[in-house]
Amino acid sequence: MKIHLIAAARPNFMKIAPLYHELKKREGFEPIIVHTGQHYDLNMSDVFFKNFNLPKPHIHLDVGSGTHAFQTGNVMIDSLEMTRDKIESISVYKNFACSKGEYGLVTLHRPSNVDNPEILEKLCKKIADISKKIPLIFPVHPRTLANLNKYRKTSYNNSRN
Repeated sequence: MKIHLIAAARPNFMKIAPLYHELKKREGFEPIIVHTGQHYDLNMSDVFFKNFNLPKPHIHLDVGSGTHAFQTGNVMIDSLEMTRDKIESISVYKNFACSKGEYGLVTLHRPSNVDNPEILEKLCKKIADISKKIPLIFPVHPRTLANLNKYRKTSYNNSRN
């Protein structure tokens, strides 16, 4: 049985090494190392193959690298395009007495934004200011809700208010 072990970034090389060596010992398994090529210099890739006694990749995709935003953004855009028809057919906005294209959607969950009370306070004030100009739908993430309740004297809930 062929087992593809895919390595893209540094942590992946460390994770595939023990798997590769164990599979190599077992009858009936053929581990195949696939290197995406995201990291391609000696310090970011080759050194791990050498230090973990891994062979050269069986398959090398040579994708290169880009900024984190570029790489993540393409996946996000591709996912959006793949589901666009389904997304556009949903009319949840009507549940909030909004019109299509006449409201904003707020998400707020990154630890750097919601775990710091001062930053969370500033963001909430900006969101409140924006909501005076356009209706906002804000499905509150559990992490955000917990911190809103923790940092504020009043309790928040997921009501339409």
